[in-house]
Amino acid sequence: MKGKGAVGAALALILVGVSAATAAKGPPPPPKASGGQAVSVVARGVPTPTAFAFVGGATFAGGFGDEEHPKITGGVYLLAGGKATKLPGSPAHVLGLATHGTTLYVSSGHAIAAWTGWNGKTFTGRRTIVTGPKRFTAFT
Repeated sequence: MKGKGAVGAALALILVGVSAATAAKGPPPPPKASGGQAVSVVARGVPTPTAFAFVGGATFAGGFGDEEHPKITGGVYLLAGGKATKLPGSPAHVLGLATHGTTLYVSSGHAIAAWTGWNGKTFTGRRTIVTGPKRFTAFT
């Protein structure tokens, strides 16, 4: 029995040592670009980012939402000044973004919409260009 107690105590000391060593290291370092350059955060606050697009000098992110908390929905976000601002009228779940010229195409799963007329705060024109048929899974 003494041997088992000594082994248990040694194992406990090892686990405490591993935990202390891990805690002392802290969080991982920031990522680096493939060429070794430092990277910076453009914005925070997009729930489950799915895509990025650029229109008229602005950067947009699509967000799906929070899979574990359905009340937290996604949308289309303007990324500027270190923060993400959800654009009014965004679909609840954005699976993809694409651009052609000054048009932003937004895939919300069951439909693809074309957003036009970016004025620095919102898109002034929005229209659905295609909707999937019954039992359609999703556009991505």
